[in-house]
Amino acid sequence: MSLIQVSNLTFAYEGSYDPIFENVSFQIDTNWRLGFTGRNGRGKTTFLNLLLGKFPYRGSISASVRFSYFPYEIPDKTHLAIDMVEEIYPDYQYWQLAKEMNLLQLEEDALYRPFGTLSNGEQTKVRYLHYADMPFMNQDMEFPTPESVARVRQEVLAADGIWIFSPEYNYQLPGVLKNLLDWLSRPLAPNDWERGSAVKGKAVTISGVAGRSGAAGVRKHLSALLDVMSMKLIGGMGTGISADAESFATNKLHSSEENHAALQAQAELFLSQIL
Repeated sequence: MSLIQVSNLTFAYEGSYDPIFENVSFQIDTNWRLGFTGRNGRGKTTFLNLLLGKFPYRGSISASVRFSYFPYEIPDKTHLAIDMVEEIYPDYQYWQLAKEMNLLQLEEDALYRPFGTLSNGEQTKVRYLHYADMPFMNQDMEFPTPESVARVRQEVLAADGIWIFSPEYNYQLPGVLKNLLDWLSRPLAPNDWERGSAVKGKAVTISGVAGRSGAAGVRKHLSALLDVMSMKLIGGMGTGISADAESFATNKLHSSEENHAALQAQAELFLSQIL
């Protein structure tokens, strides 16, 4: 066990009149599984940078442990991925690394390629959000939070960003998607609007598939709703794909090279904003 002791910590960015921290004191046990949550600008990343000694501050921070910031900066992406692992974490166990890669469905040969040649998908973990079991939003049952809602919120809080893919019904959002967003827009604790919701300040981008409209209706309404929810919308109304008659008949989407290029560009823009 080791303690991180913070005493009378005060810090403000140069040129700012409002301090991020002012006479803050607390201690953290390194055995705790602890996370800082809060909307953008509340000092989560700033505190990590203070632990790393990147900025001058008043007060004291004492600890007998070494700090690291994740994701790690890769200064030379021509090095092999395995060399980057060894440099960042010399005491790693190869079998543990191989196990995690298997869970992510990554081939082990990716470790022996230059890091810069790995695709965004290989550098980035992507998960599908399952939310079909969430009840209809109803403030009478909001607290205590239903188990399915709490699970979805935790997954969203842990994500760096959210990519919403949606069909279009009557030029509007599907009901299940609107229900998800209604739950995510609500405060995490009763009347705690200062802490906010699980998505406040969260990066988001949108894509849609429909008929001739290219899902323009759902993308328009989604972009307006996400703005109201105080999310960080990247790429505006995103990418729309018009499904042809064969796609509707076979229930298998047939997309063009132009669609693929648009989605690729959207993915690159989105990843550049969250990584």
